[in-house]
Amino acid sequence: MNAVPTGPATDPDPEALAWRDSGLLDLHAPRTRNQTVPAGALARLTRVGERIDLTARDFDCETTTDVVALLLARAQHVDARGSGQVSVGGSARLLRASDDWIAVNLARPDDVTLFPAWLGCAIPDDDPWPVLVAAVADRRATDVVATGQDLGVPVAVVGPSDDDALRERHPGSVHPWLVDGPAPDATPVREPLVVDFSSLWAGPLCARLLRAGCGARVMKVESTRRPDGARAGSPGFYAALHDGDETVTVDFGSADGRETLQALVARADVVIEGSRPRALTQLGLSPASGRAAHPGQVWTSITAYGRTGSWSNRVGFGDDTAAAGGLVAWTNGEPAFLGDAIADPITGALAALATLTALARGGGVTIDVALRDAACWTAGGRHPTRVRI
Repeated sequence: MNAVPTGPATDPDPEALAWRDSGLLDLHAPRTRNQTVPAGALARLTRVGERIDLTARDFDCETTTDVVALLLARAQHVDARGSGQVSVGGSARLLRASDDWIAVNLARPDDVTLFPAWLGCAIPDDDPWPVLVAAVADRRATDVVATGQDLGVPVAVVGPSDDDALRERHPGSVHPWLVDGPAPDATPVREPLVVDFSSLWAGPLCARLLRAGCGARVMKVESTRRPDGARAGSPGFYAALHDGDETVTVDFGSADGRETLQALVARADVVIEGSRPRALTQLGLSPASGRAAHPGQVWTSITAYGRTGSWSNRVGFGDDTAAAGGLVAWTNGEPAFLGDAIADPITGALAALATLTALARGGGVTIDVALRDAACWTAGGRHPTRVRI
């Protein structure tokens, strides 16, 4: 069981004012008294933007990256608000199990059809949440999460976390990303070709920041059978992420399609992907195969819990992984969401910084960025302090 953060929490100070001025808290109303948030989080994100801008100069690019403003990007295009324990998008909620809090994200229709196997109850005819609330109330949080994740349900114990999976990936301090392979410290890779297999928010934001930060040419690759789910959302937000991209559609299930994918990867200076490792292996794609054709290639992997480790096949989205990483508000022992799917834009910005840094050194590495890890790092690690807002 994760202990509810109790402190230390300081009285209102400039950081508390910064949270209030950021607009993030306004996405969930009304704010409650005695609410605390992770101390230092906004400062960490501000420094990420500053480092992106500094690294962009290696490519003769001038950028001004306000990462905190990026967290509000989707909310500017949709008329929606959360209510603390209900996410802005409405698909995620924070629920009380018998011993701890969990975050559940019913982002896909198929998630509800898994209720019989997951919880032993019938598929709800209408609103699934009352059924879910009742089903988890007398069960241990870790049991609910383990069974749900085995079935592919985006569910997590609310952090701060110090579980075996996190310690496996980060034996010491929690880092914002992991890098496999030493960068060659060679000439910067200028105007790189970025082949982007990712979808939704984090990966496309990374690609957009690379376009601005190093003059990248971005080629967005979509499956003809399973297009980017963000297309079903706000057209304005989708355009803001993808204007300037070239789009290629490929039948991932055909032999010709797989050959096309492999040819695209062989040309890429950067590959951005957000799939669980086993899904890419089935297509014949991997960092090793990509760099066999292009030794300086940077492979940027953006997943819920990392491409390595015992939770590499777990699923998650921006709201539930943020909660898993402890990037939430607390009031009188109860958690509340912060922002809108906040782990997504944070991870996109961190992935962009890591990729720019690798390109500036000549490439040739695999970058492993996990939404849960990014949220945990932003919140202050395994044992974050809090600031009262």
